[in-house]
Amino acid sequence: MLQQLIDRFIALVQECPALPAELAQDAAMLRERLSSGQLHLAVMGQFKRGKSTLINALLGAEILPDGVLPVTLVPVFLHYGPQPEFEIRFANGRAPERYCVERLGDFVNEANNPKNRENVSRVDLFYPADLLQRGIVLIDTPGIGSTLQHNTDTTLDFLPRCDAAVVVLSADPPITAAEVAFLQQLQPHVARLFFVLNKIDYLDSEQGIITPHRPPEVPAPDVVRAALHSRSTLRPKIASNSSVIASS
Repeated sequence: MLQQLIDRFIALVQECPALPAELAQDAAMLRERLSSGQLHLAVMGQFKRGKSTLINALLGAEILPDGVLPVTLVPVFLHYGPQPEFEIRFANGRAPERYCVERLGDFVNEANNPKNRENVSRVDLFYPADLLQRGIVLIDTPGIGSTLQHNTDTTLDFLPRCDAAVVVLSADPPITAAEVAFLQQLQPHVARLFFVLNKIDYLDSEQGIITPHRPPEVPAPDVVRAALHSRSTLRPKIASNSSVIASS
C-alpha cells in the first residue's frame, strides 16, 4: 500500500513541471529502500573521531583504512556478501568497477585520491559479517570539520539517504563548535540518533565514564548513548576472526 502511494506521488510530480524534480528522486529513493528491507545506518562525526575504526570493530576486521590525515572521501556502503570485495561507482558516467578489499584505500583515501580526482560517487563494500547479514547497511561517511571542505559537503548532501545515524564523539578533545553546527543540521533529516563516546581510555579511573554536555542550542533528540574504546574492542575480534581475514 505504501509503495503504491509513493508510485502515485512520483507520477504526480512528473506530471507537474512546476514541482521540483528532486521530489520524485527522493520518493524513488524511499521506494527502493522500502523494497530492499534494509536499514541504512550512517556513522557520522568530525574528522578523526574514529568512525572507520568503530565500523572495523563492529565488523571484527580492519577493513576500512584509517590514519592521521582525513581518510574517507566518499560514502562507503557496507553490505553483506560472501566474498570481501567492493564496487566503485563514478560520477562521470564511467562503468562501475570491482576490486578486492586491499585496493579500497586507492579510492577513498585522500592521500591516494586527492580531492576525489577519480570522480568516485560512492563505494559499495561487501563483507561476510553477521551484523550485515541481518539487513543492516553500515555507511562510513566523510568526516566533517577538517580543512577539506568537499568532505563536509559530501556528508551533508548525504543526510536524506539515512534511516538512522551513529554520531561518534571523542573523550578528548571535547565537542567542538563544528560538531554543534553539524548536529543542528543533522537533527531535521535523521529520525533517530545514536551517540557513541569513543576513546574512553583517555579518561583515567577517577574520571570514569562521563555523559558529554549537550549545548542548549542543540535540540534534544531521541538518542541511545554508548561509550567504548574502538581499537581495544577490535583487537580480540581480529584474533578470533583471523581465518576470515586470511581468506579475504
